Amino acid sequence: MKNRQDLKKEYGYILRWYDSEVGEGIINTMTYFLESETDRIEITLKEALDYIAKTTAPRFRDDSIYEAHIGLFQIMGIEPKMTFADLLEIKGLSGYRLAKLSDVPQSAIASWVSGARDFLKCELSTGLKIAKALGMTVEEIEKILR
Repeated sequence: MKNRQDLKKEYGYILRWYDSEVGEGIINTMTYFLESETDRIEITLKEALDYIAKTTAPRFRDDSIYEAHIGLFQIMGIEPKMTFADLLEIKGLSGYRLAKLSDVPQSAIASWVSGARDFLKCELSTGLKIAKALGMTVEEIEKILR
């Protein structure tokens, strides 16, 4: 059965929430957000908030956590994370061919393809060479791999 760690690995996000106090009468309201390793997105989309209310927060904690999150991600348009290997496959390139096109060592590309190293942490000059060879911008690659 898939769990919270699978969600973080596949989508990069997990649902979090907290009680917030509003106004003089101290009205408690729930604030929901999606959290990744690098950012936090507050959920304000009515359809997503309705889904959370309908599904109930406890479902986001129990054995059905994976399925509950997938429904929320679909509403919010969040796709599974793509790996560098997935990107090369979509572009129809081998690591060897990308190395030739980009003038980036094949060993570096192989480490991104295997997941041993994170492409998003490479030097900007390397990222620019790869982006040019893929016919993309660094920003487009970053968005896909996030």
